[in-house]
Amino acid sequence: LLYADEWGQRYFNNRDRGTTIPYFLRRRTGKQLDNFVAVYHSYFEDKPLVRDVSVKETPDGCVAVVRTTLGEDVFLFALNGKQLNSGKLSSDAEIALSLDNGEGKGSCAMFLGTKLTQGTIQLVSPKKSLSGKVHKAVNHKDEAYYVLEGELPADCDWTGHTLIVEGDDGFKRPYQLLKCAVVGGEFRAYPRVNGVGLPVHETKTWTMPNVQAINF
Repeated sequence: LLYADEWGQRYFNNRDRGTTIPYFLRRRTGKQLDNFVAVYHSYFEDKPLVRDVSVKETPDGCVAVVRTTLGEDVFLFALNGKQLNSGKLSSDAEIALSLDNGEGKGSCAMFLGTKLTQGTIQLVSPKKSLSGKVHKAVNHKDEAYYVLEGELPADCDWTGHTLIVEGDDGFKRPYQLLKCAVVGGEFRAYPRVNGVGLPVHETKTWTMPNVQAINF
């Protein structure tokens, strides 16, 4: 496990030139399938939040439990859509979590899954992700957008989600969406609005990982 403080520019126009951010790199040699869980914990004034971490591997995935001063946080990492269980939390998502925020409050979420249950709370989705073809990529001075075809949402509410596009070069490029809208019958996904965000590349296909969350 390596730590380094290296290149960290995040703006395409280099206005943050010289910025660095910390990197944590884990390396293994060989061809074996390897699972690992890492917890990074920072705190101030000698008041640590994390008390204990336990990890359990099963044929269907991995369960990590992080006990904090607020309660118990549970993370499920399911393999191949298998159902994983830990206490009251159950899900088939590649990443599912339940956070105890103290004072009877909490939250749960799933990423790339179709169902999550925690007691009486349920999150359900018909698919792990949506996909389709990119009709065209449009760049203007202050905005950029993709025109998408395929499995599109009825309410267009993808703002803040990540659109992953792939072209002939085989590279997958993620874009945070700042706006979505139907204009002239076209479904437009905007990674750049009012001069903020990134221009788009010519590409062929898109996917949208299913992400659902709820606070309680």
